[in-house]
Amino acid sequence: MSTVDKEIADRIIAGEWPEDEAEQIVEYENAWGSKSYGVTFRGGDVDKYLMSSPYVRNPTIYWKKGSVMETLKAVIMRRDGLSEEEADDEIAAAKEAVAEGEDPEQVLENYFGLEPDYVFDLLS
Repeated sequence: MSTVDKEIADRIIAGEWPEDEAEQIVEYENAWGSKSYGVTFRGGDVDKYLMSSPYVRNPTIYWKKGSVMETLKAVIMRRDGLSEEEADDEIAAAKEAVAEGEDPEQVLENYFGLEPDYVFDLLS
């Protein structure tokens, strides 16, 4: 297991180092308030970075080996050319709409033009 920055996480996802056998990458906020990416390699504890602690806050799965579906954040960043901060802002606005009582499926359609496949990204 190791912690890397976004550039390295994306290079792992792109398959740049297949011999390392990465299994999962978790995005989280570290103790200093920055985004970090915890990589779990084959045979490692895939839940390590998913458990909140003073050093791991708001963890979410960024990528999982064999996973066909991208996260909502990854989709809108890739599709719409958004920066990470812009994507976070868009998702925060959508989550706020859900918190105010709007139907999550309608929010996905209205905000992002997406099917309900990503509803759990709004509810997390």
